[in-house]
This record gives sequence, C-alpha cells and structure tokens, in this order.
Amino acid sequence: MNLSIIIPFFNEQSRFSKTVKYIRDFLDTQKFFDDIELIFVDDGSTDNTRGLIDEFAKQISIKTIAYKKNMGKGYAVRQGMMAAKSDYALFLDADMSTEPEEIEKFMAEIKKGTPVIIGSRRSKGSQVLVSQSLHRTMMGMIFTMLANLIMGMRVPDFTCGFKCFSRRILFLAKLKGLEIATVPVAWKNDSVTTVRLGRDAIESFFDLIKIRWNYVLGRYN
Repeated sequence: MNLSIIIPFFNEQSRFSKTVKYIRDFLDTQKFFDDIELIFVDDGSTDNTRGLIDEFAKQISIKTIAYKKNMGKGYAVRQGMMAAKSDYALFLDADMSTEPEEIEKFMAEIKKGTPVIIGSRRSKGSQVLVSQSLHRTMMGMIFTMLANLIMGMRVPDFTCGFKCFSRRILFLAKLKGLEIATVPVAWKNDSVTTVRLGRDAIESFFDLIKIRWNYVLGRYN
C-alpha cells in the first residue's frame, strides 16, 4: 500500500522547520506503507517558503508544485491531489495541527478500501489538545452546517485539515454511493495561521454552491 502526502504552503517560512521535523519523524517511524510520496504545494508564497522547500528537496525526494499567484488552500489541495500517484492521498496542514502519525487511526478504513476518510475534531474519541478562539470555532461549525445542508451530507467536521482519499472528490464519492468514514483524531490549534478566515470561508462557500449547481445541471453524470 502506497500513500501520497499533500501539504499546501502559503508563507510558512517561520514554521517550515517544524513541518519538516514532523514529516521526517513520521517517515522514520511509520510501518504502514511500502512507499510514501511527498507533494509540497507552494500557493504563491511571498516569503522564503519556496526557497526552503527547494532546499529540503535536495535532502529528500519531494514532488513540488508552485505558482506565483496565491489561489487559496482549496486550489492548492486540488493541485496536489491531481498530482498524487499513490493508492491513497492524505492532505494535512503545514502547521501540523493534526500530526501525520494520526494516519494510524485511518488504517482500519484504508485496509477496508474506504475511498474517503475524514479526520474529525467533533466525533466521540477525538482530542482537541489546544482550542481555537471562539469565533474561529463558531465559523467552522457554521461552515460545516452549511456544507452539509448544501451537499445533503452528514459530515461532523468539514474544516479539519486531515483528510484521506483514494483520489476521489468528496461530493462525487457520495453521488456514486461510495462509503465515507469519519475518524476521530487528536488536534491542537496553532495560533500562527495563514488562513484568511473571511476570504477563505467565502471562497469555500461559493465553491460548494458551484459544485451543487454543476450537479443540478447534470455535469457530473
């Protein structure tokens, strides 16, 4: 079984060393996968993130995707997913709010062949070690509620940045009747965030509307 790990980066210079430490530790200790493909996506960083990625790529095999204009996290994740070649593709945030080792909790579903596995901070057994601010928590809950309403789904935590796919899109997987598993994970907030709460939330909301509209028009048939 092979795994691709996709990490989107935007101006992560200050904590890049933290990211690569967690990734190195995971690669040194994991025993679940025969091969791991690393995909780093530089989402138009304006600091030295790209330079740090290039330096790290001299030490370890990485597939790098980069572009000059910042397109947002969703776009960056899509680019990584489309480039992934492994049996499963996992994306996680550069701040390591959910550590790569949490993939162990996904293994039962991966071995079953479940095509969509979602980490959740709001399921029984999950651990929130360091909480977000109240307004970010509320925004996440509201977005999850709207996403479930628009998509006709029951996913308890849309915004947790720890999701694993057999390279299929979440909504399209549901349309095809594919199983979606939610797995509780340990998560800790990093107060230094590059997520633009207002802009990113609005862009994500309109992406959901676009997906639903495409479905109504029969473009996924």
